[in-house]
Amino acid sequence: MSSDFNGVLQEARQYTSAVKGMFKRKKFNNQAISNIACLAAESFMVSYIMTKGNLPNHHSLDFLIDEVARLHNDIPLSLIDDLHFMEEFQNLCVIEDIGMKIPDDLDMERIINALMGLDVVLFP
Repeated sequence: MSSDFNGVLQEARQYTSAVKGMFKRKKFNNQAISNIACLAAESFMVSYIMTKGNLPNHHSLDFLIDEVARLHNDIPLSLIDDLHFMEEFQNLCVIEDIGMKIPDDLDMERIINALMGLDVVLFP
């Protein structure tokens, strides 16, 4: 199973590249770009979990962050905070209508930096 992680890792890096390009060119709004950024973060974390011979039981960002932090003791707390920050822009499985929070440009820069940091920390 650990050899299969390469495909998922490549997807994460492709999503990250797309996010950076779309944000730079302003071809899409930040809400759309942040959704792709969440796919990138999810793919990075799933691929890391796969290197440990496991598959995650759940794919929410919060679950994956906690699982990766449990498996990798050297993740900076600031990166964990930035990854949890990304969850603020997701309304998955929310029953009540709480409105969608849309990231501004500073939020997007923080999200993009978190993606690049995740790659560096998990796959040095």
